[in-house]
Amino acid sequence: MMRFALFVIAAAVALGQPKSNSDLSTAARVDYSGALTTKPVKVGASNPANCGAGELFFNTAATTGQKIKGCESTDTWVTQGGGGGGGSTLTYTLLPAGLLDNGLGGGMTVVDTLYQVKVATYVNASTNHSTWWTVIPAAWTGVAPAVRISWTNATSNSSNTYKWNLTSSCDATGSAPTYNTAAISTVNDTTTAFVPSVTSSTLPITGCSAGNLVRIRLLEGTTFTSTAAHFVYGLEVIWPLTP
Repeated sequence: MMRFALFVIAAAVALGQPKSNSDLSTAARVDYSGALTTKPVKVGASNPANCGAGELFFNTAATTGQKIKGCESTDTWVTQGGGGGGGSTLTYTLLPAGLLDNGLGGGMTVVDTLYQVKVATYVNASTNHSTWWTVIPAAWTGVAPAVRISWTNATSNSSNTYKWNLTSSCDATGSAPTYNTAAISTVNDTTTAFVPSVTSSTLPITGCSAGNLVRIRLLEGTTFTSTAAHFVYGLEVIWPLTP
């Protein structure tokens, strides 16, 4: 009888203890909806060095909205919900109204009467440029960001060629800028005026670091067949971020 009583007591104690290394892979149903709290993934301030495909981790030191990491292959953590491809991006939209430096032959901004918006207008390839200032995100990976140039030609043209030159400088504020070699995009005018176009490019950004104030300059090319004025509605700068 004594042994039976001890067995019952031991069983009761065991049932009251939390289980470790529980394997629920064969359970038909696991319902935690009534639990006071749930912590379904491991938590820490840095991603573990090792992982196996299918593991999840909550990184408390990561940027808000990018804290859940998934192990997609052996020892490879990828931010979940950031669009895939090994990390997320942050898009800055720069509008002509924010221009702080310009050399536009037709003035810094004009009103596009068709769309009722302000635009940067380019009319003379020898002098035309516009410069935007922005800050590089703290979580920038160091990979050159993609840039989308939204523009149109102001008059009809027969698909003549035109060139956008895109560059940047991260010199200290107040100093004379030293711009990187420009990325050149050759495009075609539309046969009808005011048809919006988007040109994708990559921003040359040598010498810049996360947190820097960067000047982004858009110039006309010097050799093309187009004779139309061109309107720029804005730039989108797409910064790759660390997971």
